[in-house]
Amino acid sequence: MLPDRVAAGIHLGRQAGVETILATARSPNGVAPICRFLGIRYAICFNGAWVGEPLIDRAMFDTTIERGVALELVAEGVRLGLTPLWYRSDAGLCGEQ
Repeated sequence: MLPDRVAAGIHLGRQAGVETILATARSPNGVAPICRFLGIRYAICFNGAWVGEPLIDRAMFDTTIERGVALELVAEGVRLGLTPLWYRSDAGLCGEQ
């Protein structure tokens, strides 16, 4: 899940009174097991598009891109030879969908 040194450092920080907040491209569901394992309450997910408490699925902040805009961006990515990757609250998607 995480390198032992990272987990140990987070645990040492907690003992010293430091609250850790995870920041990741992962979804809240994807980061929840890490939060549970490390005893972390808050996370910044989807590269900042969701901020909250993954263990109770509570968003303090979230934002989305309008569907039409997202579809245009995916189409442009495909036109440029890229493989688009995007996230919904329940899944990560890749390719032309």
